[in-house]
Amino acid sequence: MSDRGRATGRRLIPISEDLFDRLLRVSMKVGVNPRDLFESIVSRVLDILEYDPELSTAIESLDAYRDLLRISGILLPRTAVYKLLNNLDDNSIDDIVSELKNSCRWFARMNVIKRGGDPRELKLLLSLWFPDAIINVMAIDSTKLKIVISHSNGGQKVMKIIKEISIELLKSLGAEVESIDEMEGVISIVVKHKWTS
Repeated sequence: MSDRGRATGRRLIPISEDLFDRLLRVSMKVGVNPRDLFESIVSRVLDILEYDPELSTAIESLDAYRDLLRISGILLPRTAVYKLLNNLDDNSIDDIVSELKNSCRWFARMNVIKRGGDPRELKLLLSLWFPDAIINVMAIDSTKLKIVISHSNGGQKVMKIIKEISIELLKSLGAEVESIDEMEGVISIVVKHKWTS
């Protein structure tokens, strides 16, 4: 609860006994006060709900983000990462792409196992990989999707990585890539999928 909330008095929200028992078990397991744990969980979910008001999407994005963190390394400022990548030679970029593809395949498998690889999650999954890109996913018909990824400040080598990883993710989720169009800062990919909408 915020300082303002504490100052104006406590708020009582009834929850089921089962949920409360689970909250106590988890709080003991992680060594956190139950109230603090509850507030932390609610706060994180609300942060996502403010961006996307669908609760299931909020929870799925937290779970997918945890999966992505398992394969992440040390985080550097975005501009520093782009500068380093654009200074590498093509062989080094290819090595990085190869490593990222391995991670991408694992991430896609986890998504399929946990959530079925629903095409409605493509925007979320790609946004987790490329948080500063603008991503649009549009249905062309019942079996085809068009994915447009716009990224304005990364440079050519970053765009190459984005393209390769996007294609690998789509293939790993069971999509068949039909076409790829590139313009400066924009990648457009049309895929045929076997998922059910």
